[in-house]
Order: sequence, then C-alpha cells, then structure tokens
Amino acid sequence: MQVSFAEILRKLLMTYLFRIDEIFKTACFLGLKDCLDLASELYTKWMANTSTNEIPHSIKGSVYCYGIAEGGEKEWDFAWNYYNESDIEDHWELAFLNHGLSCTKEPWLLYRYLKDSMNSGSHNMLDVLLHMVKNDIGRHVAWDFLKENWHQINDINMKESNHFYEMLLPDLGSKATSELQFQELELFITTTMDESSRDNELEWLHAKKKARLEWINIVNTRITDWLQGNTLDSDF
Repeated sequence: MQVSFAEILRKLLMTYLFRIDEIFKTACFLGLKDCLDLASELYTKWMANTSTNEIPHSIKGSVYCYGIAEGGEKEWDFAWNYYNESDIEDHWELAFLNHGLSCTKEPWLLYRYLKDSMNSGSHNMLDVLLHMVKNDIGRHVAWDFLKENWHQINDINMKESNHFYEMLLPDLGSKATSELQFQELELFITTTMDESSRDNELEWLHAKKKARLEWINIVNTRITDWLQGNTLDSDF
C-alpha cells in the first residue's frame, strides 16, 4: 500500500510537535527558570484575554500544567471555571485543562478537584485520578481520596470499575516504595474487588512488590556504598 506524501508530511509534523512539547515539558520539570517563567507568562496572558489564546498548540498542555503549578488558587479557579462554564468542543482543549488542573501543588485544591468532579459528574473520575497519580503530591491525595470514597465512586462509575483497577493499580504499584504501601494496596484489592478477578490482581501485586522492593534495596545500597566511599568521617 502506497502512502501519500500528505500522510508522510502529517506524520513528520506530528513527530516534530511532539518533540517540541517533550523538550518544553522536560525543561519545566527540571525547574529551568526560563521555562517556568514562560509558562506563567503565557498562561497569565490567556487569563487576561480568553478570546485570544496565543499559547502554541504544541506546548499548550505543558503551559496549562506549569502555569497552574507555578500559580495558586486564582490560576486553578480560572481553569476550573473555564472548563465548566465554556462551551468547549475541542477534545484536546478539554484534555489539556483536565491534566492542568491536576498539576497544582496545593493538596487542598487537588482534593477539591476530586470532590467536585465526583459530585458534579462534569469530569471523568478515572481521567482525573490517572492524571493526579502521575505527580508526587497528587498521588498521595488521589490514593487517600480513592480509599475514602471508593463506594461512591464505584456507584457513579460502576460500568468502569474494572478500568479503575486495570489502569490505576499499575500506576500506584509502580510508585510504591515500602512494604506498608503495598499492604495498603493489597487491602484495597481484597476488600473491594470481586473474587473472580481478585486473585489475578493480588498475584500481579505480589510480583510487583518483590521486583520493586528488590530494586529499591539495590539502589539504596549503591547510594550508601558511594557515600561511604566518598564522604570523609562518614557515619553511613
């Protein structure tokens, strides 16, 4: 099957735009001041004039995320209100806003995001949780919220309950760093899942726990050995 020149050009353009966003996102993630300042500047300009969004589409998701992360309640409220009060039909715009709202560093705003999303039904709870568990602050807030409100979440999203397990548990398991965290995951699976699928999930979790804790032990040992060999009068 022969591929048209237009299709080749489209794929090349998508790859180029993806790489631009990855570079921008990585720079902001690493705390590069110029990147964070630019994200804040572009986001603030958009807040001042929503009729003209001059943020390049290729970095819009990252700008929303870091514009909100570097701001506070005002920046977060703007995105929340824009999402819920504007007649947005663009799938990408909705996705960028959804992700951006999960980037705030304020735990109480993350909790509010989860609570309001659950009560209003305006946001897909699975999407909100998946976005949130990808950052260090959001992961703890999302996990506590999930445990406390599982029955209500499950009642609202009963048809998607299996997706919650299939998509959330791997993310949570891959970030767990202690025996206690894995025990909490095991208890959650044991008390919320049907017997028909519980055993498979527990088997997966036990394998993940073994591999994860062994890897953490190796890394910690190497760090300790390096410190002992490179630090004078070390007590490590």
